[in-house]
Amino acid sequence: MPTEDVGCLVVRFYEALHNDHDLSMFDSAVDPKVVCRWSGLPELHGPGELRAVIAADLEGFPDQTIALEQMIVDRDNVASRWTYRGTHTGDYYGIPPTGRAVVSTFVAFDRVVDQKLVENWTVFDHYGLMRQLGILPEPEGSVG
Repeated sequence: MPTEDVGCLVVRFYEALHNDHDLSMFDSAVDPKVVCRWSGLPELHGPGELRAVIAADLEGFPDQTIALEQMIVDRDNVASRWTYRGTHTGDYYGIPPTGRAVVSTFVAFDRVVDQKLVENWTVFDHYGLMRQLGILPEPEGSVG
């Protein structure tokens, strides 16, 4: 698969999930043996576990969108940095809706083989998200 196609597949996948809220990409773009390692979560195996995490995120932030800020493609590996925006209007892992808008950054490292996502590492600022939701206090001396 040409390098450009690998990057395009990853962008289409993330935008379908987070901007279009379309989970059908799991059927065509995710390998049945995919392994995902996300900060703050146990290791995820298979498209079903990954789909459940995305569905929970969409439940908590149903208006979420993401914007690609940077992407680097090296053969079958894609590193991408995204800005995430959403409003907490649904249950989010047991946290009742706060109505607060959040903005955060996440970084993803994906490996694609035969036009399928086979491995993912995602780092997301959960601490910053909890501060924006008012669950955790702002650090001393911070403005905002």
